[in-house]
Amino acid sequence: MLESIVEGVAACAKVSRVAVFALTSDEHYTFGAGIKCMEETRELHFSKTHPFVRWIRIHAHSISRSMLRHIEHVEQRILIEQMLDQTGAEVILPLFGRERLNGWLCVGRACSGAPFGLRNIEELTEMAEQVSVAIENSLLHENIALQKAMAENLLQAIPSGIIAIGRDGTVRWFNNGAEQLLGRSASELIGRPVEKVSSAIASMLHRCIDGKEAGEAQEWSEPISQKKMSILTRCLEQAGQCVGAMAVLNDLTQEHILRERQNNLERARFWNELSSAISHQIRNPLVAISTFSQLLPERHKDEEFRDQFQKLVLQEVEQLNSMITQLDEYANPPTLNFTPINISTLLDDAAKKADNTKEELNHSGSITITCSDELPLVNVDSEVMAQSIARLLQNSYLATHEHKTPKISIRASCGEIGIDRPAVIIEVTDNGPGIPEELQPNVYSPFCTTKNSGVGLGLPIVRRTMIDHGGLIDIRSSSKGTTVRLTLPTTERQ
Repeated sequence: MLESIVEGVAACAKVSRVAVFALTSDEHYTFGAGIKCMEETRELHFSKTHPFVRWIRIHAHSISRSMLRHIEHVEQRILIEQMLDQTGAEVILPLFGRERLNGWLCVGRACSGAPFGLRNIEELTEMAEQVSVAIENSLLHENIALQKAMAENLLQAIPSGIIAIGRDGTVRWFNNGAEQLLGRSASELIGRPVEKVSSAIASMLHRCIDGKEAGEAQEWSEPISQKKMSILTRCLEQAGQCVGAMAVLNDLTQEHILRERQNNLERARFWNELSSAISHQIRNPLVAISTFSQLLPERHKDEEFRDQFQKLVLQEVEQLNSMITQLDEYANPPTLNFTPINISTLLDDAAKKADNTKEELNHSGSITITCSDELPLVNVDSEVMAQSIARLLQNSYLATHEHKTPKISIRASCGEIGIDRPAVIIEVTDNGPGIPEELQPNVYSPFCTTKNSGVGLGLPIVRRTMIDHGGLIDIRSSSKGTTVRLTLPTTERQ
């Protein structure tokens, strides 16, 4: 481009010599192109702090030999004269862009040999302004091209698969990661309908364009290879208008393998712990029953003994039955039936389910429920969720039954889960002695319990219920009491 500029200037201005100095990527001004220029001119280069560069940037006007006598400072006059001599120029014209000095134009004598007059310099100045615009546009174009190339290289280097479509559903981008994950070539898909990639991916992207974008990544299995992937879709916008959509694909195969391996290890550890806990929990009732059974032949006529024996057997069998019920519930969770429900109704049901524990302990306290009728609905299995909250209330009854002034409360309020996801927060609080500090890291582990009986499956069951409902559970406990915080997503979306 610079060669074309100097040729055009030489032809239009009818001068014998033209040179252009331009700013390079390393922030230096060097010889860019020229006609009939001296060899020493071609070797010139200037830093941005060079005295001549500073002078022309400050004064921002053309300079000619005829104007040298008007420069008051001798040092500056000598500097400009040297520059004119080194470049063989009669006139030097600055080339300014929008925000910086992009270079300068050096123009030699007219081909006729006549000196430049004021009109000639004005014409050259107008020409220099046009050259400045051309150089500025060229630099902008180069910068945009560089940024585009870097962006393309970056998108191609990302291991994740990236598929982009236009609003018409045509594939516009299909990077190397997508080629490797899906086993398809970009050349056969770009410019084709996205349905050629996959009907499932096409459906997700079209839903995104229609404003039904899923906020979270969805898992998907590639039909042919059965490769597990996560797909995150996003709308592509320009000036506030949707112009297409993109999907980001990540391979989850290795993650699934590691997760399955971890699950197998945890399952093996679970059954080892379970067998140990069961043997201990079963042995105690059986020892008591066995002891009384051995004494029965000798004391079967003793009515008091028979009454004790009957009560003991019933009590121990009931304990065994309770433990088996918990184990069965933990090992075989029920199929969930999700329905929208009012929080107030859910909490009332939970409180009623915990009444049996209150009566058994002859507990003197009561549950205080704080819940606004304006809270949004939650989509839960009402029976399973109410039973889980009831378990927390039962724990609170057990923790406070010896307290002189027991306090148990449930508070429901609005909150968020993740980013921009409305939620309802349920807090169950009591003023019991709290969970011992050494047990707190393991409260969600089966068989971790502060009770004298039972296998400690209550909190693990509650935690699994929250996970199944897409919620969170958090426990904070001290010597002054315990608060269990449940966070449930609502049926509303922001």
